Amino acid sequence: PLSHLTNFSLNKTAFQNKNISLEDSVCDLNTLQQYLNENSNKNWEFDIKPKVKNIIINTLKSVQDSIEQKNSSFELFGFDILLDEFFNPWLLEVNL
Repeated sequence: PLSHLTNFSLNKTAFQNKNISLEDSVCDLNTLQQYLNENSNKNWEFDIKPKVKNIIINTLKSVQDSIEQKNSSFELFGFDILLDEFFNPWLLEVNL
């Protein structure tokens, strides 16, 4: 059977293999900002957030002609962004 592995599922396996608790595989924005302040010379607001916004805007522009707007409703898109070892953001996928 086919199955879709969510990022959480992938983290679960990766973190268990490294003996790290599953709770440590997900963090909120405040925790990320604190980590950046303590472990890098990167700042969320100035170094990373503008790049993430640029990825989101360019992704939406690339499909703007193929998205149908439905009357009396809205759709919310979820952007999964990965930060590499240099804190560069990369688009993994977009969910509807």
